[in-house]
Amino acid sequence: MPNAQDIESFLAPYPPEVSDLALAARDFLAKALPGAEEIIDESAKLLGSGYGPGYKGLVCTLLLSKNGIKLGISHGSEISACSQNRLPDTEHSLSR
Repeated sequence: MPNAQDIESFLAPYPPEVSDLALAARDFLAKALPGAEEIIDESAKLLGSGYGPGYKGLVCTLLLSKNGIKLGISHGSEISACSQNRLPDTEHSLSR
């Protein structure tokens, strides 16, 4: 689990509005996924939340860029078959 210094260091290259948004998203995910562990993957520029080691237990990711963040849902492409609020169809993606 990354500490505050790890998060601060990871967010340092991004504009303040992106850092602030990422921190707010982290807070939201911590509440939505109680007990989930967080990982930092600096090479992929992402924060991940999950219930198991590494990418196997990953539930979602926050992908950061200079312009904003994106929320990735692990195996999100499988949700559309179950959802009444149909998501856009993607043939080859394992995340949304």
